[in-house]
Amino acid sequence: MTRPLRARPGCVVALVLAAGALVWAGISFSRYDPPPAYDPATTQEVLDTAAGYTAAGCEASGIPDLTPDQKTDRRAQIERAARVQVAVSACLPAVDGGCDEALLSCTIPVGDERITMGVDHGSCRDLITSRSCEYRFERRARLLSQQRLHHEFWVFAAEQRADGAALRCDTIPGGADLFPLDDSPGLGAGYRSTPYRCYTREPKSVTDVYEVRLYEGGLPVFQDERGS
Repeated sequence: MTRPLRARPGCVVALVLAAGALVWAGISFSRYDPPPAYDPATTQEVLDTAAGYTAAGCEASGIPDLTPDQKTDRRAQIERAARVQVAVSACLPAVDGGCDEALLSCTIPVGDERITMGVDHGSCRDLITSRSCEYRFERRARLLSQQRLHHEFWVFAAEQRADGAALRCDTIPGGADLFPLDDSPGLGAGYRSTPYRCYTREPKSVTDVYEVRLYEGGLPVFQDERGS
């Protein structure tokens, strides 16, 4: 009669220990949280409630309309138009600033930067209650503000937000930065590189990193650094 095989006590202990190790490894892996690919001290969380922008877009809501007297004043018209253009570009409710004596350029501070635009003048015609003047602004640099960066990334990363990802962007020292109008080599027509990055991070997941580029007019666009 054949005797049944019995496991040796040492083998049983080894099997139990091995099974426990596998279970512990599985638990540890499920709890593993990859380190973020950003420094919390040099980045900011991107929120939809940040001052200066809404989900609908950026508006110069804090710049008052011209008074009846100002509507016949060429300087008042141009200075207000310059402030509105920069406020919308920077995603701020209002900005200050003005134009030189000859109305050939206007300078508007944003954060620690000062954006200057040339003024190309056309003709004026008097209406019943106002004076209409033709002019256009010529920017001399591309502006990137913290508020505009946050607004555009909030819109860009809508799908990641829906999956529960947190959004962050690098902090722009002083709140704004200026870049040349010329394009960066290798990026294609209209694009300028910047040193800034934005990030999406889902819970217990790797961080997706996006290079911030500026398109013509200063619009931020985002390029996944993985190349996708």
